[in-house]
Amino acid sequence: MDGQSGMAHAITVKTPIRVHKLTDQDNLKTYSCSGTPVDCVKMALNVLLSHKPDLILSGINHGANSSSSIIYSGTMAGAIEGSLNQIPSMGFSLLNYSGDADFTTAQHYAQIIISEALKIQSLKVYALM
Repeated sequence: MDGQSGMAHAITVKTPIRVHKLTDQDNLKTYSCSGTPVDCVKMALNVLLSHKPDLILSGINHGANSSSSIIYSGTMAGAIEGSLNQIPSMGFSLLNYSGDADFTTAQHYAQIIISEALKIQSLKVYALM
């Protein structure tokens, strides 16, 4: 999927949203969605999932999502959309705009943060990208 930087809480209204199943193995199904991050959350909650997830993860995206940038961030809007639906949600970013940015460290810390959140209660995780 193309980057969705600066999409804020946008939804797609003039073109069809396409969803493609990428994998379906064991208890894991993954999809790609042509829409905005908010479209992805709405599609998951209203079409793809049979029940509300316990946790929504959005990102890891290029660039900082701090301070007022949160208002414009598609990544953070995905997490906010989850929260608006009373679902605990997290957004992750990497302060690097390079096309070949190394996400290894961000992934490492995201896993630690997610692990700690999972310890709080038994959660089912759905990653939306």
